[in-house]
Amino acid sequence: AAEAGAAATAAELELEAAEARIEEAEAKATAAIEREREAAAAAVERERESREAAATRITAAEARSTAAEAEARAAAAEMKRVKAAAAEVKKLRVAAAEAEVRSGAAEAEAEKLARSASAAEKSEMKASAAPTPS
Repeated sequence: AAEAGAAATAAELELEAAEARIEEAEAKATAAIEREREAAAAAVERERESREAAATRITAAEARSTAAEAEARAAAAEMKRVKAAAAEVKKLRVAAAEAEVRSGAAEAEAEKLARSASAAEKSEMKASAAPTPS
């Protein structure tokens, strides 16, 4: 009977030790699961932040692209204005050259008329100075 009692006590102790090992294994497993859960949550958070940062970079790049397109359109419009102004300057230069030619021709005509008037005046003086036949 004593042997049976000792065996029962040994069996109880072994059972308690096994239960303690099971509880310790469960605690370790729970801690490991919690660490994995936290690591996964941190990874998800990093991925979310990374996506947000990428979206921000994409938005900024799109804004720069839109600004560059607007700048290109403005530059094209300015180029058209410059070309139109250059064409106007060219027309004005041609008109000025034509006016200069007309002015030169008018001066030449005026000189010719002045010479004709001077010659007519001299002829008239000669005619009035000549003795009149009586």
